[in-house]
Amino acid sequence: MALVLLAFLVGLPLVEIAGFVYIGEEIGAAATVVVTVLTAVLGVAIVRIQSSGVAKRIRAAFARNKEPVAETVEGLALGLAGILLFLPGFVSDTVGALLLAPPLRYLVVWLLLGYLCRRVAASRLHSEHILEGKYRDVTPSDKDSSS
Repeated sequence: MALVLLAFLVGLPLVEIAGFVYIGEEIGAAATVVVTVLTAVLGVAIVRIQSSGVAKRIRAAFARNKEPVAETVEGLALGLAGILLFLPGFVSDTVGALLLAPPLRYLVVWLLLGYLCRRVAASRLHSEHILEGKYRDVTPSDKDSSS
């Protein structure tokens, strides 16, 4: 897992730089900067609007005495979308924009919850509840009770 995180942290900036170079050659440096700033501002605004709806659904779930698991994961997906849109770069903006589309976000939430449920179920199947220790028999024997 640490290796994947390291590859992501090193690889993403390299991919983003390549994207800036390519887009900058196509539309010019000034337009590239403007598009980057606009996606950050617009993305954060959209995340704020959509996250208020998620917050309402979380409160409604609590009011019905339900655990808002899917709503919480959806909120986390929206938070990730906001972070990706705020980061400069076209690849992160694309992934962040995809997470803003409710059908795609629901698909991501559904896949993530399915993965987590399978992991929890597998860990419960493979966990053994064995306690090891020493014991001493303390039940009274017939000899002890007759004295």
